[in-house]
Amino acid sequence: MRYILTIVEQLDRAARELLTDHPINSRLALVLIDNATELVVHRQCTDRLEHDNFWTEMHEAAQAIARDNPEAEIDDHSTSALLRPEQREKIRGRLLKPRLHVLEEMGDLSGVEREFISIAHDYRNELYHVGLRHDSIIRAVAGQYFLLCCDLFVRMGQLSPFKYSWSSTDEYTSVARRYLPTRNGDIDVLSVDKSRLADKLRGALPHGLPDLSAVLAHNAHECILKVQKDFGFLVQENPFGLDAQKMLEAAQWQHDLAEAIQKKDLIGHWVDADYREGYVRIAADLEADWTQPHTAIPIESWTRRATSLGNETDPLKALARYKSLRNSMSYLEDSITSAAVDLDQWIQVEIDKARGK
Repeated sequence: MRYILTIVEQLDRAARELLTDHPINSRLALVLIDNATELVVHRQCTDRLEHDNFWTEMHEAAQAIARDNPEAEIDDHSTSALLRPEQREKIRGRLLKPRLHVLEEMGDLSGVEREFISIAHDYRNELYHVGLRHDSIIRAVAGQYFLLCCDLFVRMGQLSPFKYSWSSTDEYTSVARRYLPTRNGDIDVLSVDKSRLADKLRGALPHGLPDLSAVLAHNAHECILKVQKDFGFLVQENPFGLDAQKMLEAAQWQHDLAEAIQKKDLIGHWVDADYREGYVRIAADLEADWTQPHTAIPIESWTRRATSLGNETDPLKALARYKSLRNSMSYLEDSITSAAVDLDQWIQVEIDKARGK
């Protein structure tokens, strides 16, 4: 019962966080939903291992009978239920994504569900470790993740012959009492139905949560417009008079040079002779075989893909398509944005100098 109580209480709190349309509340909701989903996955993995142990014993028993009675006809279908050694290793591990792959291989998850969980889990980790990211889409992602978690909560956990377990030491909070069935004022553990619990949890979600496909399409268009704006700023304001083609090349060169410097762990300031020497050496090594990755910004292609996101009827697929688009944009987007930030800072320094600051 502790398993069910933990799922219910985390999802109920997530639903209450989503009532407030603010990035902090959305982040908290995503963390809670991801925790609940990981718990559902963990329970399914545990059941899979127990199920596998049972069929392994059955298979070994069938083999023993066959050895003792060579003429006996043994219909042994147990091998089809066995996990491969590498699957057992993944499913026993602590990492979520390898476990998801095994559950997909065993038919417990669809490929679309597995990918959605992986992406949402990555967003949760980015929020946890980095902070402000994906603010404009997280509430919609969390809402859809909530619904998926409810579905998995009902669907999974069917392998074990024991429906639920409970203890006299189980404590039931006011939240649990709102969801669990009661009899004569006490929790009726024998009447617990996960389908009904999931329906109640879905009903706790706020009305009017944004449509994920529409939100992702809008955000993608906004990101594309920002790239266009930043690049226009670079072409118009760069002090060397570089045209668009030269500016695009320069932005990518600076991006790759910055990555090369970071990989070499070169730290210091330009006034430091050792830093300057290292900088020049790294730049020369890079230039020896560097070629410009992109000769054009595929705005039209990005825009078509962003527009099609809004027409995707499956929100789980929409998130995968959004991530694919954003991944394809990331190199040029990072190159152009970084260059625009650097140029803006340089302009501000020059303005301050002119003002005598």
